Amino acid sequence: MSRRATRFNKRDSVEPDIVGALAAMGVLWIEGPPLDGWVWFGQFIPVELKTSEGIFTQSQKDFIEICELNRWPYRVWRSVDEAVESVNLWRSGG
Repeated sequence: MSRRATRFNKRDSVEPDIVGALAAMGVLWIEGPPLDGWVWFGQFIPVELKTSEGIFTQSQKDFIEICELNRWPYRVWRSVDEAVESVNLWRSGG
C-alpha cells in the first residue's frame, strides 16, 4: 500500500462528531481525497477535518496552497462548532 493511501486511512478523532453533525443538518458529506472529504455547498468543496492539535501533511499543505492561489474554496474544520457555523453561514448566503 502506498504511503498516500495509508495517510488517507488515518482519520482524525473529530471526524465522527463532525460528520454526524453534518448529517443531522442534512449536509451531504462524501469521504475522499485529496483532503478528508467533500461537502455540497452549491458545489463540492474539499474539507480537511483536524483536531485542535492536528498538523497538515505536506500534500495537504500543497493542495491548500493551490486552492488559495487559484481562489478555490476549501474548508478546514477542527470542531463541530466550526462545521455548523460554516454550514449556517453558507445557508444564510454569507
